[in-house]
Amino acid sequence: MPYISEDRRRVLDPHIEGLQKALHELNGSEGDLNYTISRLIGAAFLNETRYHTIARVTGVLANVKDEFYRRLGIPYENQAIETNGDVPEFARIEALVNAKRRETVAEVVTGQE
Repeated sequence: MPYISEDRRRVLDPHIEGLQKALHELNGSEGDLNYTISRLIGAAFLNETRYHTIARVTGVLANVKDEFYRRLGIPYENQAIETNGDVPEFARIEALVNAKRRETVAEVVTGQE
């Protein structure tokens, strides 16, 4: 979860902003971003090369990826669906799932579980 306290942000933000500026000046390619993240991870866990550390780091990276996609990817894709139209099979599956969900809610509300 990237939502840390203001005290911690005040310490980290000036350094992060320096990295952001450098990446912007380089026109920040995927390789530049990968290198930067790899260096940060490497430095943070340099003295802890054990499976536990690997599991922690990959867990953090998975959470970062998931939160990025939840906040930015999903809204972007929803807008693309509105603009360009849905994949027909996905639209049908989604309609079936939503119909089943409404059916289940109706059963709970009316006591017909």
